[in-house]
Amino acid sequence: MTTKKTCECRLCKQREEFVSQLNILRKHGLDDSVKYFEDIYLELMNIGMDNDVNKSIIEGSWPTADLNIKYARERYENRNN
Repeated sequence: MTTKKTCECRLCKQREEFVSQLNILRKHGLDDSVKYFEDIYLELMNIGMDNDVNKSIIEGSWPTADLNIKYARERYENRNN
């Protein structure tokens, strides 16, 4: 028998707590609130992941960091052309 290893990253831990809180809202019949908070949470997750990727690119640990920075600089330099 194998046990499923749960992810310990901050985003997964936050998601676990978030789902727990949504379940409380559902128990009280607050489905509109659940939808509202799910939408906000998805937006925050996307921002968080973008920030993590950007941080990795800047630090140079992203596999294509040098190319990403090179192309971003070229786009910036050519923005008015």
